[in-house]
Amino acid sequence: MDIKKVRPSRYEFLKTALQHWVSQQQLTEEKASELIESFEPSKDFNFIRVLTAIGSLLIGFGVLSFIASNWEDMTRPLKLFVILGFLIAFNLGGYLNRNKYPKTATA
Repeated sequence: MDIKKVRPSRYEFLKTALQHWVSQQQLTEEKASELIESFEPSKDFNFIRVLTAIGSLLIGFGVLSFIASNWEDMTRPLKLFVILGFLIAFNLGGYLNRNKYPKTATA
């Protein structure tokens, strides 16, 4: 049988679901063991995720440094607009992505 690698969180979910089905007597212990042995939690390094995180941090620092360098030259209404604009934009982004990316939206 071919062993499929899955994310650790999905592997834990699968173990929990199989144990629940065994306790509900919908699945035998032997079949549950056979199914869980066909999966393995992956331990590989996700380079794309790390690269994306570094890129987003650099973009964020760039925006912050641009605003900080021009902060003294901004008028008071523009400063207020920048602060409120970012606050509204990030909260709206989290609200709109709450179903697709719940952890990111909550953060």
